[in-house]
Amino acid sequence: MRPLLSRAQTRDELFGNGPDFAPNGPLYLQGALTNLPPDLPIVVDFGNPKQIYRLATATPDTAAQRTRVELQPWVMPAAPPPAHMFAVPPPVAPGATLITAGALPAGLKEPALKTSLSFVSTAADTPPEQLAALVQQAAEGLLVALAALAAAPPSYETSRAIDEALAALRALRTVVDQLLQKIAPSLSFGARVAQLKAWLERAVAALERRPRIQPQPSPVDLADIVTRLRAEPPLALAQLRGPAYLTRDLTAVFARTSTQVKQLQIALAPQLAMLPQALNGAVLRGNGPVAPYAMRLRAAPFGANLPKKVTQNGATIKLEEWTLNEEPSAAGQQAAAADQEAAKRLFLDNAYIGIAPGQFVAILAPGKTTPEVFSVQNAVVRARTVYGVTAPTTELTLDREWWDPATATFANLRGTVVYAQSEPLDLAPAPNDRPLQAAEPIDLDMVYDFLPTGRRLVVAGERADLPGVPASEPVILASADEVKPEHPGEIYHTRLQLQNPLRYRYRRDSATIYGNVVPATHGETRREVLGSGDASVAYQRFMLRQAPLTYLAAPTAVGAESTLELFVDDVRWHAAARLAGLAPTAQRYILRTDDDQKTTVIFGDGKQGARPPTGAENVRAVYRSSIGKDGNVPIDRISLLATRPPGVKAVTNPIAATGGADRESRDQARRNAPLAVMSLDRLVSVQDYADFARSFAGIGKAAVGLLSDGGQEVVHLTIAGADDIPIEDSSDLYRNLVAALRRQGDPYQPLVVAPRELVALFISANVRIDPDYLWETVQDHIRARLLDTFSFDRRELAQDATLGAVIAAIQAVDGVTFVDVDLLAGIDQATAANADALDAHLSTLIASIKPANSRPDARVPALPARPWIDPLTHEQSLRPAQLVYLPPAVPELLHLELLP
Repeated sequence: MRPLLSRAQTRDELFGNGPDFAPNGPLYLQGALTNLPPDLPIVVDFGNPKQIYRLATATPDTAAQRTRVELQPWVMPAAPPPAHMFAVPPPVAPGATLITAGALPAGLKEPALKTSLSFVSTAADTPPEQLAALVQQAAEGLLVALAALAAAPPSYETSRAIDEALAALRALRTVVDQLLQKIAPSLSFGARVAQLKAWLERAVAALERRPRIQPQPSPVDLADIVTRLRAEPPLALAQLRGPAYLTRDLTAVFARTSTQVKQLQIALAPQLAMLPQALNGAVLRGNGPVAPYAMRLRAAPFGANLPKKVTQNGATIKLEEWTLNEEPSAAGQQAAAADQEAAKRLFLDNAYIGIAPGQFVAILAPGKTTPEVFSVQNAVVRARTVYGVTAPTTELTLDREWWDPATATFANLRGTVVYAQSEPLDLAPAPNDRPLQAAEPIDLDMVYDFLPTGRRLVVAGERADLPGVPASEPVILASADEVKPEHPGEIYHTRLQLQNPLRYRYRRDSATIYGNVVPATHGETRREVLGSGDASVAYQRFMLRQAPLTYLAAPTAVGAESTLELFVDDVRWHAAARLAGLAPTAQRYILRTDDDQKTTVIFGDGKQGARPPTGAENVRAVYRSSIGKDGNVPIDRISLLATRPPGVKAVTNPIAATGGADRESRDQARRNAPLAVMSLDRLVSVQDYADFARSFAGIGKAAVGLLSDGGQEVVHLTIAGADDIPIEDSSDLYRNLVAALRRQGDPYQPLVVAPRELVALFISANVRIDPDYLWETVQDHIRARLLDTFSFDRRELAQDATLGAVIAAIQAVDGVTFVDVDLLAGIDQATAANADALDAHLSTLIASIKPANSRPDARVPALPARPWIDPLTHEQSLRPAQLVYLPPAVPELLHLELLP
């Protein structure tokens, strides 16, 4: 499922709610071949009134089949100001105290300006003279702001600030218009207010014409990127526990628009089964409160291009202007009544068959700066006889008077420009680039017929705060509703409400919501006939042919359970921990795995566990093979289906697999074996939590402490995966460990389980060797010895790394005669997360190697779990125990030099 990538365009968004209907942003039209040349007149019907604009730009988007249109007001200055100059200085009249630099109040700040504007806009009952003073004060404040912005370098932020000043200028212009209606121009301050209005008109026009500056991508900040990558928000409890623990709100589940209600309707009325498909094809047509029209025709009134009338008085020939409705060939020299000019009638200079009733015409009359828009009630193409000619014309009947023929002259016809043949332009949904984030609902791109509450989903996509970095997370669906379109261009679609906020912000055009989500674990399924049972044989054995046998994480005392299902004569037998103590008829078996990872099934002897009955190939097994860290695959690595269930076309893993661990080595088993009897599967003391966790499958190390989180005492358990495998809080390993701790211990004991905090060792040493040895060989042996001594397996949580251990490890290598350690230091995760701090720390460490008399630290401390207060927010949290070891993935952290 994909999120909806579009949104409706509304009047307030496109043109605001001010009286001048100035364009606020781009307009999106249907289709990529709209044939919209620059400067084309565009009429926008708001119902009442209708406004005309000029087309600034039209950018087609072929992929989305829409065109992005920028409109600009009709009235523009002759030439636009330079890109870095936005303010227009007011005129200075002799003796007038207008808005000048000398009259500006010193130190006028934005809060004072906002206060003045607020008071001006609400001061309907203020005396006119006092209101005029307030208006001038607000205008002076705006000029201060514009002067400062004009001096600033051109930038997107500066342009945004000027947009805010422009909105304030428009509001102030409205107040001035209202003020002029209250006062008489003859008043002492009336002329100043009129001049102020003229300045506001010029300032608004100049600011509207200024070049737009698009936002530029911010420079790459490595420290910020690392910090964002390190910030891993925890999964909510509902996301960890799954749908079974979801608290359902039945009011929301069975809301009128819920998909559950639609499913109920389909269940009771099967004829509605195609309702989702029908809704997916429905689109709300029309333009609603904003309807744009392209004025395709530019024309003139009939007679506008006629030569002047020739008159002769004796020998004198003169050219005179025609009088309205004059026709020399007619009686009384007046045109027929049907051909005479009329207040609601407009004759065009030619026959235009494309003009029809219901269209708009815009008429720019002499002396006017902006055309006036009229509706065509009737349009007739015919011949007209007037002004000494008979020619084709288009007679338009308008919805109201466009001029007054009683007072007008023929010059009005010559100076009038007509824009006609309005073509409707359908609005298209605007692109929606708002990220998917937090607890906001997710609108999908169509109607989905069945999304039950509590369904597992996965949201995946590119992070909005880190371009190019993918992320994904499991979520639980709280409700799914059907959204009915409210604005033209909108479609029926499904809206998802998640149980918990998203952990990351996702780019909408890259996001995918996976709805068919099933838990997946490691291992390939095998079906084998192990052999034939023989009741005469005690402790009969059968070996599984495929190794190793897969064990899955489980909330048990050992933390894992076998995938083996054993059937004898088609009756399932169950695994037991041991044969001792089993009843003679117990249908149980035990498993044993050798050093070659071969697993053997062992049955009882008839006294302790039953023997398998005699039969031909009646012992059958179903199990999975393969185990270990190889199963920890990254996102989208699984793409092949071993089996293909009906209806399944493809498969992927939108979430990285974690928690896979190799089997214990003999040394690890020897070390962990006593831990099982220390806790006896019951968590009573604080130390029992660590002993239990260390014997849990997949956990390599554990340390526990009783700490205060600022409000209560909690058992804080720090864990590290086997071989330091990553442990996500969404993994089965983590969830099963927490569940087992709750089950085996006090369920009311506050418990915090956190992965270890790594501290990487940085060692620099100078070594002198015996002349009989090769440095290449000794260096490799030293490196291997240190990597083993300070490996993950040999280190413990909160165990310091000492200088003596480093020297002893190097000195124990054959061929080493002398060692001088210059540096022993640690680099913790908090420092590594900040690029600047890491660079400074490394520079300090490297600089400390050079002085001849420098002495390395005697130890690198590994801190236990402890309370921690953020120095910026002063919030208290609990930090996990540290683990200090030498990571083999960064070989340069071990620096060795040969001494002569």
